Amino acid sequence: MLFDAPPSPVSAVIVEAPRLPPLAGQEAFSTASYDAAQLGASARLDDVLRTTPGVSLFRRTGSDAANPTIQGLSLRAVAPSGAGRALVTLDGAPQNDPFGGWVIWTALPGESLSGATIVRGAGAGPYGAGALTGVVALRERAAGGGLSSLSAQAGERDSWRAAGTFGTDHLLLSASGSRTDGYRPVRGAAAGAADVPTTLQDGSVAARVQGEAGGVRWAARVGTFQEKRGAGLFGAKSNATGSSLALTAATDHWRVQAWARSSDLENTSAAVAAGRTGTTPANDQYSTPASGYGLNAAWQGKSGDWSWELGGDARATEGRTNERFRYQNGAFTRQRTAGGRTLVGGVYAEAAYSRPDFSLTGGARLDGWRSYHGVRRERDASTRPSPTPPGRRRPRARAFASAWAGRPGSAPPPMPASGRRP
Repeated sequence: MLFDAPPSPVSAVIVEAPRLPPLAGQEAFSTASYDAAQLGASARLDDVLRTTPGVSLFRRTGSDAANPTIQGLSLRAVAPSGAGRALVTLDGAPQNDPFGGWVIWTALPGESLSGATIVRGAGAGPYGAGALTGVVALRERAAGGGLSSLSAQAGERDSWRAAGTFGTDHLLLSASGSRTDGYRPVRGAAAGAADVPTTLQDGSVAARVQGEAGGVRWAARVGTFQEKRGAGLFGAKSNATGSSLALTAATDHWRVQAWARSSDLENTSAAVAAGRTGTTPANDQYSTPASGYGLNAAWQGKSGDWSWELGGDARATEGRTNERFRYQNGAFTRQRTAGGRTLVGGVYAEAAYSRPDFSLTGGARLDGWRSYHGVRRERDASTRPSPTPPGRRRPRARAFASAWAGRPGSAPPPMPASGRRP
C-alpha cells in the first residue's frame, strides 16, 4: 500500500526593508524605543509617542481632532513653534510636510510599523539639519508572512476604523481608513450656534516592492493619504492630501536613498461672534501645493573596537499658499499668494569606540542652506482683471484702464491718441 508523503514544511520568508545596522555608541544618546505591539495599541500614532517623557504634541490636541497645520511632536521641552517640530522619518525618508513641517499621522498607521526609536537630540549626523530638536525614526514592517496585522473597531457617534498589513516575499501592502462624527470641543452652557463637532474622514494606502540583486538589497515604496476634518466651528474645515515615493538600495556597509513628497492643503478658519451665537469667515486657504525632493547616502566601517559612519544628504523644497481674507459684506475682499524655495545640504562623520565596559562616541556635521525665490503678493479681489473669453483678445484701452482700478484719489494718465500705453 502506498501513502503520499506529507509535504515538507516551508518556513516563512521575512524580508526587512533595506537599512543600515545601528552604529555602535548610540547608547550615548537619550532614546526611547517602541515595538510593533505598542505602536498598534492605539488608533493614532501620536497618542502612543506622546507617552514618552520629554515628548509633547506640537499643540495639546491629538491628531484625532487637531488641524493638519498643528500636527507634529516637540522633543527636549522645545517651545511649540514651527522650528520646534521634531523630524519624523520612515526607514530614513522624512515624513514632515515639505512646506509647513507638520506630520499627517493618518499616513502612518501603527499597524504598518515594526518599531520606532525616539532620539532626544539629533546627535551629529545621520538625521540631517532638520533634526536639531530630535528625531522620531519609524521602521516599517517586513514583507512576507501573509497577513501580519489587522484591526477593526466601531463605536458611538457613527465612528469606525480599520487598518491592516499584508505581505508576500517581495511586496508589502498597508491600508487604513476611519470615520467619526466627532465631539464638540465646547460643551454645556458655554456652547452656542458657533460650535459643531470635530468630524474626521481619513484614509491611507502604501505599497513597498523589494528584492535583492548582486548582494544589494533594494526597495521602492509609494504611499498616499487624505483626511477631511471639521474644526469644531461652523464653517471651519480642512482637507489634506499627499503622496510620497522612496527608492532605497543598501548592503551591510552602505545605503543610498532618494525620496520625493508632494502635498496640498485646503483650510478655512472662522471668527466667533460674541456669546458664540455664530461665526464669520476669517480666512480661506484654498490651495497650498508643496513638493520636496531629497537624497541621502551613508557608508559604515569597522576595525576592532572602532566603528564609523560617513555620509551626506540634500533636500530641496518648494511651496506656495493661496488664500482669501478680509471678509466684508458677505465676501472675501483680499487675496494673498506667498511662498518660495529652500535648499539644504550637509555632510557628517561619526565614530565610536565600544567595549563591554566602556563606550566613547563623537561626530561632526557641516550644513549649508539657501532660501530663494520668496514672494508675497496681496491685492484687492475687486481689482482682479476679468477673464477674457476664449478666442477673443482683450482691448488695449480696457487693459490700460484696469491697471489703475482700485487706487483711491488717483486717475489714469491721458490715453495717447494711438490708443496705446505711453
